[in-house]
Amino acid sequence: MEKRTQSEDIVVLDSPPAMQTRQRRRQACADHTPSTESPSSPAVPTVPKAQRTTAGKTTARGKQKDKGTKKGKRNATSRSNSEKRKPDAAAAADDLVAAEGEDSTVSLDCEKVARLKAFLLSSACCVVPPDPTLLESPLRIESQDQVRDILASVIPDVDQWMDRQGRVPIAYYMYRTAMDGLPTFRINPALNHEVTEGMRFCLGVLSDPNTPDRAQHIRFLAEAYQACQAEQARAVIKTYRLLAGTVTSLRDQLIQLADRFKHMAMETVIATMNPCVLATYKRGPAAQQAHILSGYLCELGEDLGMSGVDVAQADPLKSPPLTTPQRKRALKLFHNSFDVPEYLAAVAANVNKPDAPGSASSVTADAINTWLRLKMASEDLGFDRHLLLYDEDRASWYKEPPIASQKFNLFLCERTALELVLAVFGLA
Repeated sequence: MEKRTQSEDIVVLDSPPAMQTRQRRRQACADHTPSTESPSSPAVPTVPKAQRTTAGKTTARGKQKDKGTKKGKRNATSRSNSEKRKPDAAAAADDLVAAEGEDSTVSLDCEKVARLKAFLLSSACCVVPPDPTLLESPLRIESQDQVRDILASVIPDVDQWMDRQGRVPIAYYMYRTAMDGLPTFRINPALNHEVTEGMRFCLGVLSDPNTPDRAQHIRFLAEAYQACQAEQARAVIKTYRLLAGTVTSLRDQLIQLADRFKHMAMETVIATMNPCVLATYKRGPAAQQAHILSGYLCELGEDLGMSGVDVAQADPLKSPPLTTPQRKRALKLFHNSFDVPEYLAAVAANVNKPDAPGSASSVTADAINTWLRLKMASEDLGFDRHLLLYDEDRASWYKEPPIASQKFNLFLCERTALELVLAVFGLA
């Protein structure tokens, strides 16, 4: 058996939405450069000449001594006030992150938003993994050429897509994963088995040209295999769980979408608390983004209901545990970074534009209709279902009206999405 090795140098992986959001927030943090002076800072106290002591003026030596003493005091005072004037960079970045979503909650019921946020950022809102015993790959993977052909159907220049060192085609490593899993995770047989079976299943499903969002899934996996093994494992398991068909009900779709926003929030936390993360490829794996993410997921992921905790716990190169102050700060940043109105806007956008390309984690009108039928047959919905249609009398609620062909279809805004999500999660 060929021995596979991959060094842990640098991580470059982002889905386009997450990349854009993180770049926007990082740029905002970068632009917020601490100033050495603050208008609100206390000025260095000065004493009028008339009130200064005359001690030490009797002799030249005494005068020099008094002068030196005063100079030393002034320097100490200046340093002390300089420290006070210099704003804490970490606190400034935290406040900036918190301020990003403040204005977006104006049109929403703050109590309902807080109630929803408390649920979304809890362990009760987590993605349920599929049962691997019920799944079987529709295609037997027997060679690297098979994997290459699947990739080439979407990425014509796939032969030029190399591993992070630029030496080996990614098709080779994807094939080896389908055969033996990932070398780094062999210390965790159960997880490595899921990675192995997951890659086989993904390749089998993605070999079918009619698979929904096929190109998106293939590119996501291919990009992951240009990064480290921690990112590869996360990508394989995420794609596996999506393609396995476990994200079908409306509740599952809402949780999956929330998980995406949680990971975007965690990226913001990491970028804020580790401002040099993109330039740490020479400082060892524990200072790299993928392994810092593993460390943070181990510390916070389970309590926040995030996916990928199992991969993070098995990552031997994860960053060291957070200190108590770091953990408190990370949690505060995370809650500030998770924007409920943005999440609700994404729910509405998925429903309002069904013809637009989406992912398996999209919230679909079909899932809403199925939920409505089941709910109406058993109990009261808890809200007016007519709110799920466009209301001309409330045109100001919507960013834009529906097109003519969708006038009588489900059409949401942030307010109506909030009512729907609360009802689905039993929080109405």
